[in-house]
Amino acid sequence: MLIGYNYHPSRQGCAYWTIRDFSEIERDLAQMAKEGCDLVRFFLFWRDFEPEPGQYNQQAFELLHRFVQTAASYQLHCIPSLMTIWMNGQLFDLDWRNGRCLWSDPEMTERAERYLQKVAATLAACNNVFAYDIGDELPYVDLPSAVKLERSAAARWLERMVAAIKRGDPAARVIMANDHSALNGEHVFTAELIAGQCDLLAIHGFPLWAPFALSANSSYRASLYVPFLTKLAAAYSRPLIDEYGLYGASEAIRADYVRTSGTSALLHGAEGLVAWCWQDFVTRDKPYVWRPGEKDVGFYAADGTAKPSAAALQECRKTARLAAEGIPVPPAAAIYLPQWFRTGRLSASGAGKSYLEPLFHAFLLLTRLHVPMSFVTDQLDRYKAVIVPCLQQITQSDIDRLSAFVENGGTLIYTPGSYLYGFGGEELFGIRLRDFTRDISQQEQFSWRGRSYPIDWRQAGFDQIPIIQTGSAEMLSRYRHSLHPALTKYHLGKGNAYYVNAPIEMMLDDAESGGDEPYRYLYLELLKDAKALPSVFFTSPDVELHRFRTGDGERYFLINHTDRDVTGTLVTAGKEDQVVTIAKKGLICVNKRRV
Repeated sequence: MLIGYNYHPSRQGCAYWTIRDFSEIERDLAQMAKEGCDLVRFFLFWRDFEPEPGQYNQQAFELLHRFVQTAASYQLHCIPSLMTIWMNGQLFDLDWRNGRCLWSDPEMTERAERYLQKVAATLAACNNVFAYDIGDELPYVDLPSAVKLERSAAARWLERMVAAIKRGDPAARVIMANDHSALNGEHVFTAELIAGQCDLLAIHGFPLWAPFALSANSSYRASLYVPFLTKLAAAYSRPLIDEYGLYGASEAIRADYVRTSGTSALLHGAEGLVAWCWQDFVTRDKPYVWRPGEKDVGFYAADGTAKPSAAALQECRKTARLAAEGIPVPPAAAIYLPQWFRTGRLSASGAGKSYLEPLFHAFLLLTRLHVPMSFVTDQLDRYKAVIVPCLQQITQSDIDRLSAFVENGGTLIYTPGSYLYGFGGEELFGIRLRDFTRDISQQEQFSWRGRSYPIDWRQAGFDQIPIIQTGSAEMLSRYRHSLHPALTKYHLGKGNAYYVNAPIEMMLDDAESGGDEPYRYLYLELLKDAKALPSVFFTSPDVELHRFRTGDGERYFLINHTDRDVTGTLVTAGKEDQVVTIAKKGLICVNKRRV
């Protein structure tokens, strides 16, 4: 686990390969080391290193080598981001690219290979390069082309880039950093594609640009956004949070966010946390002339004074080191990632909303139940229960995989995300589509086990509201007005498949802490039947619980993601064990020795 900073020098900004004031750079690296950092990620603007095709700027390469050697002298690992063209929402383009596609133009591909190999060869003798980043958010350099490019062509291009780096440095690890768009299949460079070629999956996200509603930077849901991305990335590869921070917030809110969200991401398995960014900027040059809001997101002020967020980052480090002394308890529940989502075929789904939205809300519901979970693509037999939230398109491959899981004794919990293509079907659930309706009042509420569940189809984006009928499935609950099935259970082999004919996870886009009632209880009852509930929990759902096994017992990390103090009881092995109060945006560690 490594913690560090993304870096441009404050006074030189993005022009440091041409200004070349190394005294500022060395001073900053020394301060990072003094703080106890492990890692610095920095950006090579390709145009500065290769101003003309095949003509390299030797002074820039010499400065690069000096940068990495100096970082080594301070025991800092490095992540150089090599093909930097996109930065802070603006292009720093090569003068000689002339609009050609990075991924399909033969000359651009060849030039990229030679450049990457040369950079890696320059640094091959340095033993402190943690990973080479092919390029940060490269799809945004030419997003229309990144959307239209064939998957096979993108895979070949990525394979060639990785190979070029490893020709230069055979010991290299390679990443290709992206934001949530790679996880959401918004372009061809999907998480699955990148993970198939690279050594780690580098993902970053900021609440301000989340693809669903977050009410405030200080909100409960915003605090869990990056932990969610971390857990989702872990379904494909080892996750690295390569950019981490907060835009458009006071320093007090930023520090609270860094503490809670960062600690949670590390406890969810992030290999590292790279803060955005080191220091506020003095320079007014591009990109800050057009985006001055990018100047003041440093963890250090322009005068070199550490902000409270820098201390909060150190708190993340301390907690993560405590967690490293134990082993996380294996999860009993998982959220399934369907085939079309993994391969980035958004157009095939007919979806009007990001599929990250229902995945996020399923993650939140499980978090609020203190149920350890994973996102999964296969190997479902490791889990007692698998949840498929608001699926917008189910393929035969999905049906076959999920059927095998249930037949072998698993419990499946399914909600549809569209009328026709998101319907689970008789083969898996023992139900049929009867018709659709646009009359919301027919299916706006059902009850089960003494609790009522209102359904807002419009909030979920449904115009065609599915009406189902049971075949061989058992009906557990009807809608109050229409008497059509709302909840069914199908015995398949040794297991059970539950079908909730309601888009629960897509209704919660405006729900803050506590706004998921009563749907959390529906999850609770279904997971109870699956024997997938944990034996350890906290009585307040607003507090996130992480459970680790240590040599002499267990260690629990409790994170309060809300902006108020929370008092509750930590219950272990069915006993009320310990009453604790956790300050707003605070965290505590509780050790329990084995008796």
